[in-house]
Amino acid sequence: MDWNIILSVLVTISCFSIIAQVLWVRRNWGWLGTAMGILVVMAIIAYLKPNYAGLMGAILWLLLILIPVIGIRRVNHFFYQEHFSKARRLASILAWLHPTDGWQKQPQFLWAVELMQKGETERARTILNQDLARYGLNYTAQALQFQMEGRWIDYLYWLRTETSEFVLWQYPTLVILYLRALGEIGDLNGLVWVVKSHESKLSRMGDSHPINLARLYVFAFSGEVEAVKRLFASTLRVYPKHVQQFWLATAEITAGNEEKGRHLLFNIEQKTASLERAIAQRLSSPPSRAIDILKAESIQIIACLKENLRQELNYGSAISITPTRADFTYTLMLINVVVFLITMTQGGATNPDTLDRFGAAIPNQIFSDEPWRVITANFLHAGFAHLITN
Repeated sequence: MDWNIILSVLVTISCFSIIAQVLWVRRNWGWLGTAMGILVVMAIIAYLKPNYAGLMGAILWLLLILIPVIGIRRVNHFFYQEHFSKARRLASILAWLHPTDGWQKQPQFLWAVELMQKGETERARTILNQDLARYGLNYTAQALQFQMEGRWIDYLYWLRTETSEFVLWQYPTLVILYLRALGEIGDLNGLVWVVKSHESKLSRMGDSHPINLARLYVFAFSGEVEAVKRLFASTLRVYPKHVQQFWLATAEITAGNEEKGRHLLFNIEQKTASLERAIAQRLSSPPSRAIDILKAESIQIIACLKENLRQELNYGSAISITPTRADFTYTLMLINVVVFLITMTQGGATNPDTLDRFGAAIPNQIFSDEPWRVITANFLHAGFAHLITN
């Protein structure tokens, strides 16, 4: 099996996986077109120049799928940390690689959000009126403006009068802020029930951001301090320190530790205009103790949500908005590469004698007096194709 076949198979599998995912979630149709386009180009090249189909497919996959996917993760990372200018600059580059799904409008949207953060709402509205409604970015921007101004009752009224249930669940930001609004106005039981009844839908909304923040709001407004800490130590660690401190303070207040919560709020160092407003609201109108509001059914649901999170974190299926560090895996990869380079200088990685000297899995020798070959063979690779595919 040569490189051309290996690359063709890998790119084809990846493209069909993307097609299946888009058809399953029924959104982000631009990825469907991208994947199908790569397959069509590969098919044409396979007909005209069979030996170059895999290489061309790999190049297109790198430019049109891998780089945009990694890039949008970074955009989200900057967005969650409220570094809107960095997110906007990166989004401007990505728009050229993935011009569909509203990506060309993302820099414009992020510029408007950045202006709102600075308090320049009129300029932001002017930008938002420039053809953003087609991609629903106007809804998202309007929701973020309610958040930055701390107008939670107005936001809920806006959802009821200007949008619909269908629109709400089409845009993750609207859902996230809807859940937070329920907690902010004191409808804790309503918040818990919505998260429980839509837990699977929240888990499937593009990435793990909605379900993780849904859990955060439930735990923070119900006084589950340790659960909040666990979220910020794992799935929500991307958030900056001042955001984490704000929600820990909220959890302390709703747990009945108002003095501790107020102390945390007073000691938040880095503040944006919207965060200062939120802190002022917490101090002037602190949320009630959760124990005074929660119904027995809600308490049971919260216990289930905590157990679900514990299971995910303990057994490796926890979802996170940032990649998990994999130091052990990277170490194994490095060892494999080093061993491969050594074998290349000692006779070649495909040379049977070289592989034998370095501990290849030869059955007769394993069952005689060299059982250690079962382990050493895992670090040997017969050629570049074997190494890369592993």
